[in-house]
Amino acid sequence: MTQSVEKSLTTPSTVIELLCLRAQQTPDSHAYTFLIDGKKETPPLTYAELDQQAKAIAALLQKYQARGERALPGFLTN
Repeated sequence: MTQSVEKSLTTPSTVIELLCLRAQQTPDSHAYTFLIDGKKETPPLTYAELDQQAKAIAALLQKYQARGERALPGFLTN
């Protein structure tokens, strides 16, 4: 196997790939804590929980045929 193929199998190239990899390798590790109003912490999400929520949101967006559309319209506009 060439070095570039080996790297592509172990190095995620997108955030989605990274999240999936972490969910597989360390599903119970602390992945994220949301802050309510920038102050109060919510219970932490594990990588498995974050992956599950991301997939649920993706499925909902697909249901509404949002392919190619912004998930947060106007959020990152100038």
